[in-house]
Amino acid sequence: MAVTIKDVAKRADVAPSTVSRVIANSSRISEKTKERVREAMKELGYHPNLNARSLANKSTNTLGIVMPNTAKIAFQNPFFPEVIRGISMKAYQEGYGLYLSTGQTEEEILEEVKHMVYGGRVDGILLLYSRVDDQVMPFLIEQGFPFVLIGRPNDIEEGQVTYVNNDNFKAAKTVTEYLILLGHERIGFIGGNLDYVVTIDHMKGYEQALTNANIPVSKDYMVHHEEVKEGG
Repeated sequence: MAVTIKDVAKRADVAPSTVSRVIANSSRISEKTKERVREAMKELGYHPNLNARSLANKSTNTLGIVMPNTAKIAFQNPFFPEVIRGISMKAYQEGYGLYLSTGQTEEEILEEVKHMVYGGRVDGILLLYSRVDDQVMPFLIEQGFPFVLIGRPNDIEEGQVTYVNNDNFKAAKTVTEYLILLGHERIGFIGGNLDYVVTIDHMKGYEQALTNANIPVSKDYMVHHEEVKEGG
């Protein structure tokens, strides 16, 4: 016979409603009671029916993660695995699963995001890039769908997007200034795709540092990843 909430409540000596609140991680329940209920669930081998709860709460307990369409290259960048690791840890703590986009082109990614939104597959979306002439972000804004951007939005009015960002302009400017202080003048720039805002900010910081030091900006010293050929 399947273990029920009532069985868990009896083992933990609490009301069934308390068990439900613990499953939902309600702030109204003390940590001590949560620990007792979770221990009872573990002892009895009880697993909540999250699908049924999702239908009742109109929630999926799932977050969508949208990667750049250069995902193969992105995973070679330690930034993305680290970000996903942090997201995974917090999602697990809050009882959320993750839905990772797999589209390989801008069109495929947009279509996948539409499936996430229209199909009610996720409660919110984490957008791990900011792109020039992006299609995904305007769609999410138009739909009023909750999302957070990692990066700086491009050409979007202040207040329309919640985002987390480093000052990539300042970072590139600072490291370039450090090389200049060491006496270097022929300083190269190896950047990502110019379709991405982070690359533009890095390049502008690099160029600004050179300009401030009266060092000519030479395109001969600048390389972007789309210029690198396979096997080169």
